Amino acid sequence: MKKFILPRRRAKREKTYLVSPEVAVRYVVEFLLLLLFFSAGDFGFALALGLASGFVYAKQNLAVVAPLFIIAGCVFIKTWWLLLYLATPCVLFFILYLIYWKIRKNVPVYSVVLTAVLGSLPESVCTLVFGGEIWTFVLSLVICVVFSLFCANICYAVLIRGFKCRFTLDEKICAGLFAVALAYASRGVSTYGFSLVYLIFPFVILSFIRSGRATGAFVCGLLFGIGSSISAGSVLPIAEFCCLAFSACAVSALGRYFSAVAIGAVEIILWLLGTGSWQGAVLLAVGGVGYSLLPSSVRAKFVAEQDDKTSALRSVVNRDRGELSEKLSSVGRVFADMASSIEKTNNAVNPYTPGRLASEIARNYCGKCTEHPKCFASLGGDTTPVLEPLAEATLGRGKATILDVPTFITSRCVKTHNLIGVVNNAGEAYRARIACSGEIVDTKKIMADQFAGMSLILDSLADECGRNVSFGGEYEDRIGAELLKHNVVASEIVVTGEGENAKVTLTVREEDADKAILPKVVSRCMRARFAIEVVDKRGDERTVHLTCAPIFEVAYGFAEKMREGESVSGDVKAVLSPSLTKRIFALCDGMGSGEKASETADGAISMIENFYRAGFDDNVILTLINKLLCLGDDENFSALDVTIIDTSDGRADIIKMGASSGFIIRKSSVEVVKSSNPPVGIVDKITPTTARFQLYDGDMIVSATDGILDVLGESGVIAVIEKMNTANPQSLADGILVDATEKGATDDCTVVVMRLVAV
Repeated sequence: MKKFILPRRRAKREKTYLVSPEVAVRYVVEFLLLLLFFSAGDFGFALALGLASGFVYAKQNLAVVAPLFIIAGCVFIKTWWLLLYLATPCVLFFILYLIYWKIRKNVPVYSVVLTAVLGSLPESVCTLVFGGEIWTFVLSLVICVVFSLFCANICYAVLIRGFKCRFTLDEKICAGLFAVALAYASRGVSTYGFSLVYLIFPFVILSFIRSGRATGAFVCGLLFGIGSSISAGSVLPIAEFCCLAFSACAVSALGRYFSAVAIGAVEIILWLLGTGSWQGAVLLAVGGVGYSLLPSSVRAKFVAEQDDKTSALRSVVNRDRGELSEKLSSVGRVFADMASSIEKTNNAVNPYTPGRLASEIARNYCGKCTEHPKCFASLGGDTTPVLEPLAEATLGRGKATILDVPTFITSRCVKTHNLIGVVNNAGEAYRARIACSGEIVDTKKIMADQFAGMSLILDSLADECGRNVSFGGEYEDRIGAELLKHNVVASEIVVTGEGENAKVTLTVREEDADKAILPKVVSRCMRARFAIEVVDKRGDERTVHLTCAPIFEVAYGFAEKMREGESVSGDVKAVLSPSLTKRIFALCDGMGSGEKASETADGAISMIENFYRAGFDDNVILTLINKLLCLGDDENFSALDVTIIDTSDGRADIIKMGASSGFIIRKSSVEVVKSSNPPVGIVDKITPTTARFQLYDGDMIVSATDGILDVLGESGVIAVIEKMNTANPQSLADGILVDATEKGATDDCTVVVMRLVAV
């Protein structure tokens, strides 16, 4: 039986293009538009140069646009100075972009417009010198300026952002005036009564109708009529094109084919009435059929339709975020279990007890003594009970003496002094084991605290990742529409989370990123107060991140002085903002003074800042800081006074570790916040003094180092507060420091006063 072997198909090579087909088509269209505007009589050069400047501003390849501009100009301009005023603007554009490339900045629109005007001067001046009129010269320059500005805006919107981004108000105006210029130029291209404007009109009108913008289609008809009227010197084209647009919109519900037929039918009716022309009807029919035959993928590029994939994409993104949230939560539980396991091992019973020491000595020393039968016979075979007082003495006081030996042993044992030496040596070894065990316990405690902190961070990340992302929905459409009313276009809008956890991300033009209207519009649409958190650079655009803004802000004042004779204060202060709604005020009083105390305080503040930015819990942070400071060899201890204010709801957490008393000033009272703990690092086991308070608009918090409290005391600070009766935190801080100085304060002194202010 013969086997037939099919020949292998050769793998198709991917086609490579010097220029992609899409880019090539775009350059062809740009060339045809340049040709069209060059054909517009006395003002053709100004219109074509304005369009070329728009292409340049929209980042079209200048090495391609410049030759296209020159070639299109050569078709219509037949004078000997042709190359002079065609090449001049091209050279100037090259110089302009070279300059901005050197300084690493984007080319602003006003520079492009100015360059276009300078480039038009040779043509305008030569025309004026060789028989032109002054009004033509002036009007040509004006048209060049205005049309360059219009084309820069509309070309940027179309070529950079694309048709699927809605236009802003100024871009709509520019597009409308561009339509007038297009109709004006295309109306002038006519042969045997066949005018190009009738061929272009169906493509524009049917694109508007397909995107569901009937009003835009009618306005476009009006603009085409105005441009045609200017070119024809008659007002009849206005009525003609308005009728054509109205007829296309009237039957748009039946489909694009009916709209195309309606345009041709109305033109025939107008021809029969003496207003239209049969040539126009033919071109309208050809244009309508041509648009209808375009592939859907091509037509879709000219309309701003809602992407059908948005819902599916949103579902995929949210599902992935949900899975990531579950994974982070699982890892968080792993760290929590590890912390719990380590804590359980630390809670085990200490094996190094006096009873165990006595038992080991009884077995290893007494059991090997030649006289042990006498002792064992009296004690039931075990001398452990009579050795326990010696073990307790050596472990408790560090050394056992003859006074600690029980009577039973002194009356029977012939090796009492040797026994005491053995007990002391064994006790020293036991104490070393206990110390080592304590270090292991401390290390385990630090590890458990760190694992617990990691668990909290991962839980927070899991919660944040679990929030749904929304784009292309109700909020996004509302925000986009409102921004357009203020001439701001957002090419991307993403909403994450809900309520006070909601976040909004906008991708806008560079010049719109710092506009105050952004948070106002987002706040109005989201029905909550939003503020700009950060702005990221994204090519020529900017990504603006907005989050729920706090309802309060914190005004604060500092007052400080150094100890006499020192160049550096031992008190260190810090103001941290780890998030949009968190304000952390930290005072660290390094024990002693000068550079050594300052370095210790700096280290403590730095640790606080890093831990808070990492997202650890307050108690975990302070426990870890105390453990880490205990590892140092020096004795420069620190007192910490940390105040965390949440500006989203006015809560204040005051955490003190060996710090001086603080004060909360309300409208009718002053409350003292005391600390009962020694400074950080002095003791190994420490629990911070923590207190939570609800603050309201105008409430103040006063924190001070011991240089102030040692002189004034609590009553003295309260007296200054009541005497000054001020709402200015800086004035109050200065007043407390001045009063302490006048009463003899010589140590490092620092006062911070915080005031909650509603915004």
